[in-house]
Amino acid sequence: MSIDIHGNPTVTTVTRDRATGTETRTTDFPDATTDAVEVSVEGLLVSSQSKTGATRSYAYDALGRRAHSTDPRTGTSVVQYNALGQVAWRDDAAQNRTTYGYDPATGRLVEETNALGHVVRYAYDDLGNVTHVWGDVPYPVRYVYDALGQRVEMHTFRNAEADWNTAVFPVDAGPADITRWHYDEATGLLVAKEDAAANAVTYTYGPGGKVATRDDGITTTRYTYNANNSLITVEPATPASGDTKVTFLYDYLGRRIRKVVSQYVSGAWTQIDETLFLYDGWNLVEERYADSTVKKSYVWGPDISGGLQGAGGIGGLVYATPTGS
Repeated sequence: MSIDIHGNPTVTTVTRDRATGTETRTTDFPDATTDAVEVSVEGLLVSSQSKTGATRSYAYDALGRRAHSTDPRTGTSVVQYNALGQVAWRDDAAQNRTTYGYDPATGRLVEETNALGHVVRYAYDDLGNVTHVWGDVPYPVRYVYDALGQRVEMHTFRNAEADWNTAVFPVDAGPADITRWHYDEATGLLVAKEDAAANAVTYTYGPGGKVATRDDGITTTRYTYNANNSLITVEPATPASGDTKVTFLYDYLGRRIRKVVSQYVSGAWTQIDETLFLYDGWNLVEERYADSTVKKSYVWGPDISGGLQGAGGIGGLVYATPTGS
């Protein structure tokens, strides 16, 4: 059970049928008459229902990989894998297919083709860093890395005369706009990002490598943290009328439970927005307005640990539902 700052409880009940390997997770929210329900079999999420009654179902192949996802409102999306376990193609609910091609030597993704036949291509260096992206993209790019693998340059090409639909990056790509990243040699921390017009954003850091300030040449933004190194304030160092400040509050477990946005008016900060966060263990299940009206809800399945929260929920988010969906 968890309780929000207004004293409203959210209760989660887990039942298990060891004979069938089924786990049912039911969450009772104080602002809904319908419970959120997730059903997993052998650790795989097979169905979910939000507190608004929206349902989704999931199916898996013989190797336990998700193959189908069905939302009654939109239809079924499908994933197909190749013999190496890589995603070969995806069909969305409208049966628009995206196919994927891989380098046979490295297994890296080198080609994506959408339902319209538009192709995006990727190239890599020996360390696996993406060095080129081209094809049917707004702007082809080339990336440059230093000896430590840090990205130091991004070359953005705008040459409409070059043939960008070749299997290799064209040699006649033409001139490029260059974005540069600069790092501190001792720590490896980013100290500046510079665009093609030499406009730079600079950073300073405090204890533990936490960002202390960000200066874009117009505004210096200051970041402050609590004793647990959790971000508690983001604000302009020298506020002007209309500027905003964001503050965060955490519970005893270090979970963010409140976000307040304030605006600088007539020489003082005035609160203009507030968001409350509600959790099931470490998984965020709801965002609420100050009056406890739900802003957004989340449904979770097994994370990368194979359990619901063994890895803190990482990789387990199934979907997020805005209010009214």
